[in-house]
Parts: sequence; C-alpha cells; structure tokens
Amino acid sequence: GQSFYFHIDFDNLTGIELGLLLFALEPDPQFHHKLGMGKPLGLGTVKLEVAGLFTIDRQSRYSVAGLLGRRYNGVSAGASYEDQAWRSRYQREADSPVSTVDELAKARTSLEASGLLNAKVRQALATLGNYQGAPLANEVHYPTVGQGPESEHFKWFVENDRSGRRHLEPVHTSLPKLKEQ
Repeated sequence: GQSFYFHIDFDNLTGIELGLLLFALEPDPQFHHKLGMGKPLGLGTVKLEVAGLFTIDRQSRYSVAGLLGRRYNGVSAGASYEDQAWRSRYQREADSPVSTVDELAKARTSLEASGLLNAKVRQALATLGNYQGAPLANEVHYPTVGQGPESEHFKWFVENDRSGRRHLEPVHTSLPKLKEQ
C-alpha cells in the first residue's frame, strides 16, 4: 500500500519509441509488475502509473526568455496526474501548463499503428500481470522437498545442492495454461 514516485529522463525518442517506453511501464491498465526477491511470498508487486509527460522545448529553453521561464513548456496528463501526493516532491513539474496536445495518446497510437505489438503476446502479458486474476498467496510458493508449502523456504535449495543431481524435481513442475480473458 506504499506509494513511490520517480521520473524517467529521455532525449529524442520517436513517437513509436515513446510508445514502447509507455507500454513497458503500463502494458495494460490492470497490469502489475513483479520486482525483486520474494515474489512467491507476495512481495514485490507494483502498479506503475504515468502521471504525465513533461516536455522541454530546448530552443526556447535556451533563449533569454526561456532561461527566466518554466523548465517544462507543457505536460500531457496521465491517469494519476491529479494525485496531490507527487506534487510536493515534483513542484516544477506540477507547475507546468497542461498541453492541449495529448502526447501520451499520440505515442500509444503510433505504437499501435506500427504493428510491433503481437496480439497474442500482448494478451498473455496482460493476463500474467493481472493482479486480480493472480493465484492466492498460499498457492504460490518456492519449490518444496515434501508436499505443500514449507515455512523454511531454503530446504529445497539445500537439498538440491546436497543431492549432487543439481536439479531435484520440485513437487509442481509446470504452470497451468493461461486462460483467455
């Protein structure tokens, strides 16, 4: 339930490249990324939302008027742009004028039109990242030595090293097929 805020700086991305960056951050509105260690324990699930795309007009920025003006000449507001929590940390961004051109939508449309996204892969990714459709926490666990989950998660790894076979078979060996949504 914790919120973190960060920014990504980039230069000279084409519309398709920006679309790919946005897709990597948020492939689907319901998508949750899995990060770090402890994923089977339910740790490391994050939802990324783009607050906005803050653009800088370099030519006007380095003019006399630009040096005294705002850093950002416009912002394309994202889904969480209205959240007040990020504004105190990113004051210059929060003070930017909202652009009449939705650069976020244009970049996503450019990517869609490019044909780079395979529909089946996109659907599989959306299914895998759907937090609401994920198995219950007690159904996901590290491999075990015996039947069912263990409270000492290291046992399988220790037994695997000790056995000399180096690949002790876990109790469950495959994931079920993805269900179409």
